[in-house]
Amino acid sequence: MKILFWNCRGIGNFKTKLTLKNLCLSHNPDLVFLAEPMIIPDMIKTNFWCALNLKLFVVNNRENHITSLWGLCSPGLDPSILAISNQHISISLSMENKNLNVCAVYAHTNHVNRRSMWLDIQVDLLATQRPWCCIGDFNATLGTDECRSATLPSRASTNEFLSFINSSTLVNISTPGAQFTWTNKRRGNALIEKKLDTSLYCKRLIKEHWHTDVIGSPMFILIQKLKRLKKELKHWNYNVFGNIHQMVKMAKANMDTIQSSINEFGTDEALLDQEALAQNELLKALIWKRVGDSILSEQNDIADHVQQFYTNLFGSPNLTSTNALIQSVIPELVSDADNLFLTMLPSSEEIKQAVFSMSGDSSPGPDGFGGYFYQQCWDIVHLDMCKSVK
Repeated sequence: MKILFWNCRGIGNFKTKLTLKNLCLSHNPDLVFLAEPMIIPDMIKTNFWCALNLKLFVVNNRENHITSLWGLCSPGLDPSILAISNQHISISLSMENKNLNVCAVYAHTNHVNRRSMWLDIQVDLLATQRPWCCIGDFNATLGTDECRSATLPSRASTNEFLSFINSSTLVNISTPGAQFTWTNKRRGNALIEKKLDTSLYCKRLIKEHWHTDVIGSPMFILIQKLKRLKKELKHWNYNVFGNIHQMVKMAKANMDTIQSSINEFGTDEALLDQEALAQNELLKALIWKRVGDSILSEQNDIADHVQQFYTNLFGSPNLTSTNALIQSVIPELVSDADNLFLTMLPSSEEIKQAVFSMSGDSSPGPDGFGGYFYQQCWDIVHLDMCKSVK
């Protein structure tokens, strides 16, 4: 399923309509949410939505004010409305025999007025056990790394947003593209840039597939659960992020178009900026490994090369001979009590500390899961993890 959220800041003008048309024709989204349309829905003719293969099915409730959030979907879908407020819309729908709940958000700019929205969404999340996706303009940042300005972002706003995510067992989805999604378009010290648009998903998918009965030793149980979950997450990843190979083709085509324009019309600031952005997008899309003068693009070739590299780096013949040199020159400094302490099984807290001391961005292990997964889902996987270690 593809979901498009766009703060269009006025859907009534021709330029915005054309941009929306290009977005829909390029990505063919199943759901579209428009924030700040700035007009009443009746001002857009039905045939415009039909041309985009969309239909308007819901707007938010702002009582006597113009609606600030519209929901559209492909004609074949029939979403059910779970909740509507002045800052969010929650829906439920079925697609390809899969059930999903979606919460679209256009939050108030004042963090005090957002407090009621946090509570409303949490009620929606608890009302059903289906997988959830929360997407939209939350008008809040998760930390200083999501804001670039002369002043720090509001601590109260950040803490309340983080508290909402943690208490709702939501996970922030990292997205490609621009680092900041909003700017006040000023210059110098007055410039403010923030990442206000966020996508969140509920860890319920992991919880549902993790709590399945597996018979065997603790290590066998852990391995089997990871294998099952990996299969489900692969399917989810494809549905969320799409075909990465097609993304590479699109990034290359965009790069070629911009460079052709530079060759034809000469260089100017706008084209150079576009070229820099296109190069960045292409680098993000490409997954390859250079070996000498050749490039490996197949995953199996890359995996074999990496394995062989570290085998050659750390592998060495294990040549040993028996002698009593160590026993004769090194006294016994480890007492029986010390030896018992060193060989005792680690506690659950020690295992947790070891997991959380890992870098979240470290390379995944043989199971395919990196440190970030275990840290974010510790509340779900910790029992099986601790049993397998002990």
